[in-house]
Amino acid sequence: MTRNENPVTQTARGIDHLVLVATDLDNLRMLYSSLGFTVAPNGRHPFGTENINIYLRDGTMIESLAVADAEEYAAAIEADNTFVLNDDSYRKQFGNNGFSQIVATTNDATADDRLFRDTGVSGGSIVNFTRVFENPDGIDETLSVRLAFARDADSGGAFFFTCQEIVSPDKDNADLMDHENGAQGIAGVVCCAANPEIESDVLKALYGPSDSNNTYHTATGTISVMAADQIAEEFGIATSLGGAAFLHAGFVLSTHDLGKTTQMLSANNVEYHWRNNRIVIPRQDPRSAFIGFEQA
Repeated sequence: MTRNENPVTQTARGIDHLVLVATDLDNLRMLYSSLGFTVAPNGRHPFGTENINIYLRDGTMIESLAVADAEEYAAAIEADNTFVLNDDSYRKQFGNNGFSQIVATTNDATADDRLFRDTGVSGGSIVNFTRVFENPDGIDETLSVRLAFARDADSGGAFFFTCQEIVSPDKDNADLMDHENGAQGIAGVVCCAANPEIESDVLKALYGPSDSNNTYHTATGTISVMAADQIAEEFGIATSLGGAAFLHAGFVLSTHDLGKTTQMLSANNVEYHWRNNRIVIPRQDPRSAFIGFEQA
């Protein structure tokens, strides 16, 4: 099949959010604050995980996920909860600090699950769950979602799912979207592949074929697949696949004023460097995601 052929009718899916694995959310919250992010209150899932989220004005989100209750987490694994199985798989392969999942928007996760199965990229059974979280006013809100999972065969630790909101709270996250670093949205996500010329079946199913630069164009940013040496050249960041064929490496956020972003980072003594008209913050851990900022 050539790069421009695509048998699947596509909708205009966007990037919904990115999932980063973590060990200590309290320390991570302090790190994110030093980077100029406004971080939402902690949220709990009904299967033993806990998260902190960074909401962006383009509707996307950065989610950092830790294991809060080992017994609930183990029970979810025993019950074949795909979300927890994939999280556990990543942690066992690559440790407790990293970039594990890219999440796509959807209006029909059930149809996505059929699509993934029909195209041979299913990552496991659908997961439905409801969780209660605290809004900025201190009021508990309820969110119910349905998740459909996908994965490229032999990719390693690169997981994907689509997220459909079944019950959406009447929430106003406006106060959580103002970030001192000026972050507005996800401009692009960077994945590392042993052979970027081999098109990702999952990304093609989600977003259509890639362009000639191995980049997939979504409704809310791009997803670029690069070799390790290309990432080093483009971002000044060393990347190791650790034996995997494909991994998520980092992401770039848009900002309206890079000058203010650099002033804020310098004032907080945050290490960064300039590369190709972007600010790049190195990884805090060999496997964690690098973060870039570019002018909107």
